Amino acid sequence: MKNKGLTYLMLIVVGVIWYQVFFRIKSNLEADAGPPSNGNSFALSDLRIKRDTFQLAANYRDPFGGKMSAVSRPDTVPRIRKTVEPRQKVYPVEQSWVKIRYYGLIRKTDSKNPLALLNIDNEQFFLRKGDDVFDGYKIQAIYRDSVLISYGKKSKYFYKQ
Repeated sequence: MKNKGLTYLMLIVVGVIWYQVFFRIKSNLEADAGPPSNGNSFALSDLRIKRDTFQLAANYRDPFGGKMSAVSRPDTVPRIRKTVEPRQKVYPVEQSWVKIRYYGLIRKTDSKNPLALLNIDNEQFFLRKGDDVFDGYKIQAIYRDSVLISYGKKSKYFYKQ
């Protein structure tokens, strides 16, 4: 063995490390004689404990029952009454379609679910029937020469180019 001296040296180092580990464990398990004294001794009767008083404001919804808790509110909180303004009729805004181009479809010979090749807002997509693109655009039907796309409540055909 060439490294016999190195092996014995390593055994000594490992022994010193384990000695320190066991010494620290032993010192932690021994009972302490008491709190360390810094020269100022006092009795427990000299301590005065002042009680902290507070009141919880539990005015949140019960996560399981769904009801507000029945905690009475203090009278110092002013009650604010909101004035209700009559609602004005909101007319729907005309939806504008983005630029959509249909390039054709890709289909396996045994598949009945073709894949449409679309360019929507200058981004290429390979989509199937029922897929949502983004912003509410949905593929309704795919044909050889056209594709039916719905946006909101309206549908529109786009023809192959």
